[in-house]
Amino acid sequence: MTLRILLIVALTLLLNACSEEKSQPMSNTGNTSTNASPILGKSIYISKCAACHGQGGAGSNQAPPLVHKIYKPGHHADYSFHRAVTSGVRSHHWSFGNMPAIAGVSPEDTDHIIAYIRQQQRLAGIR
Repeated sequence: MTLRILLIVALTLLLNACSEEKSQPMSNTGNTSTNASPILGKSIYISKCAACHGQGGAGSNQAPPLVHKIYKPGHHADYSFHRAVTSGVRSHHWSFGNMPAIAGVSPEDTDHIIAYIRQQQRLAGIR
């Protein structure tokens, strides 16, 4: 009986933790804010990302395309983009080399960039 109660308590705590995480503002959890603007994101993307990742996220000879099935939400969550901007990324899917952290891009800017990239992905049929 005690084991059953402990399991019920543990499951309840786990479910509560999951529901609390979902109720947090998305920008605080590393997911794109519901207020993020693809239009603003495009502008920031052009100034901070396009030189390497190409116009519209199509890639270049310096960096991979972000409008690619490898970067779909189910494989690279929005948090991955936040981490890439703030900490850089070791090369793991492509042979372009490591991506450095990008200075001067706030978490809110990154939310807007992600909204733009996700929009471009959807337009390309990537979900």
